[in-house]
Amino acid sequence: MSYCRHFRVSRSCSVARWVHAGFIMVVKSGSSGDEWAEELIICPATVIQFIVYGTYDYSCHIREDEISVDVERSASYLTYKRVCRGESAERTIASENGAITINPVEPLNLPKEVTRNLEVHFKPIFIEPEVTRQFFLTFPVEIGVFIRAKGDYDLLDVFSPAKPKYSLYGPPDYGCVTRWHESAIHSGIPDTNPLREGVLDLTIVNEGRTWIEVSRAVFVNAGMTIWYGDYVWMSARMELFSNIVAETKILQAPEKPGMTRSLPAYSAKKVSVVEMVNQIPFYSTRKAFLPEKTGFLMEFGLGDKDDGL
Repeated sequence: MSYCRHFRVSRSCSVARWVHAGFIMVVKSGSSGDEWAEELIICPATVIQFIVYGTYDYSCHIREDEISVDVERSASYLTYKRVCRGESAERTIASENGAITINPVEPLNLPKEVTRNLEVHFKPIFIEPEVTRQFFLTFPVEIGVFIRAKGDYDLLDVFSPAKPKYSLYGPPDYGCVTRWHESAIHSGIPDTNPLREGVLDLTIVNEGRTWIEVSRAVFVNAGMTIWYGDYVWMSARMELFSNIVAETKILQAPEKPGMTRSLPAYSAKKVSVVEMVNQIPFYSTRKAFLPEKTGFLMEFGLGDKDDGL
């Protein structure tokens, strides 16, 4: 048996799916009072699938709300097709054996790479001196499609059913553009649509001796680690230095065992490399991981602000 996935479709009904020998076997269990009913459905594995995030072979057909993803094989190549909110994309792939991975990625790629910074805005929180507090917020996600073969992967497509908003953090002449998101404050893990939002576990540390008001946090994309399972998850820490200065950093640890770490859209850059071959300079392009600062220094204030653009 290849694998088993279980996911909740309502409070009283669950669906388990097994894929084996080219067939999907779906067991639906629901309750009505004290009675339980089960239904077994067996169908070809190329029919519509029930979840979006995961790794698929080159013959996949996915439907979910406003999203459709199809990979079709012809005699000599593959055709990738995607539709989301009425917008479509198509790619031609020359590969024999490989896989397609779909997972949540940093929300900083659409409609193009406008900024590297994510800003989450929330109602003001007054943090007392010398304490550490944990809050649950939400953050936007985009959906990345990666092609994988022979130990290497590359980003094939990025899309989202949500329209992005942008804002400015800091003064107009030397501030920075941010992807802007409004979040409520939650005491526990909130319900989210994993195709649109993730859960942000934010720990705020005030080691000073004065009260500080906080209503936004800005994060840089370098080192932005996203996990997914029953929901999308990211952990972060915000250290307050004064009422206008703080530093944020994304943490690497997952919320719980069993979650899958997403392939990041921004993880490696292609850089030009000059190599000497028989004393002749040879120019090539290769992927290389570039060391970058993963923390973001907020030096233009922590307090409330106007709505995003």
